[in-house]
Amino acid sequence: GRAAGGERGHKWLRAGAGAMNALYNAATNFATEHRGVFVTIFVLPVSLVFDVVFSVRAWLVFKFYSAPKLHAARVSDIQAQLRRWKDAGAKGKLCTSRGGWQSISPSMRSYKQAASTVNINMYDILELNKEEGWVHV
Repeated sequence: GRAAGGERGHKWLRAGAGAMNALYNAATNFATEHRGVFVTIFVLPVSLVFDVVFSVRAWLVFKFYSAPKLHAARVSDIQAQLRRWKDAGAKGKLCTSRGGWQSISPSMRSYKQAASTVNINMYDILELNKEEGWVHV
């Protein structure tokens, strides 16, 4: 005999995939043909919520993580991470652990998946030199 749900289970999955494909095609067609409506009803409200959430996040980071007195400890933590990477053989590329979604570029960044990452929590601008074009964080 057949295992429970055998052939029928596969037909159900194919039927579900067909329905999802039809829904995806309909949504894509709507978003393409009715861009103005799509942007007004969906993109603008989502963008507003995104801006509000990240404004609140920035305020929270400023209020709870801003501590110029911790600069030396934060630098020491980064140095310790780099030493651990070096002691482990310094294999692969090294990059910051900042999420790809925080990148300015809209393209997908996959190089971080194979790289060793360093967590850099430097929130405070300690010094700004406009003439020479550098910032001390």
